[in-house]
Amino acid sequence: MGYYAEQIQEAATKLGVQVQLLTKREIDLIREQLGERYTRSKTRIDPYDLEESNSFHDPSAWTWLTDILSDEPVIIFFYPRDDAEGYRIPSGKLVTPLLRNCTGFPFFLTDPQLSFVICFEEHDCLLVIGTEIMENIKAYFTHDQVRSPSKKSCSE
Repeated sequence: MGYYAEQIQEAATKLGVQVQLLTKREIDLIREQLGERYTRSKTRIDPYDLEESNSFHDPSAWTWLTDILSDEPVIIFFYPRDDAEGYRIPSGKLVTPLLRNCTGFPFFLTDPQLSFVICFEEHDCLLVIGTEIMENIKAYFTHDQVRSPSKKSCSE
């Protein structure tokens, strides 16, 4: 198990959250399927190759996840160079509390149906692709107008 996966496991233990470790093989398959679905090159998932993603530059954008994600399970994984494994987290609402107990690192999120990809990358950009998750982000900004004007695209 790599350093980031260890941190997620330690945070889960501290918070009493039951997470399920996913093997390198399982995570590789998820990376490939997400790449086929959401990247221009149709290969492994790469945040710089996403088709029509939305991006938000904000160092604290990962804290929005509690408000954006549903109570449904999510899968967290990392760049392959950083960590081979990932975790199934029982609720998207638990992602932010888990991450608050970790050092900062880039990560990817999806759901078991692979209906979206969220990537928080090393340049403090939150990249998002997927129709339903984008609706959640729009609703998040609509309900909290204070946040909206300060956000800018990572491509700006």
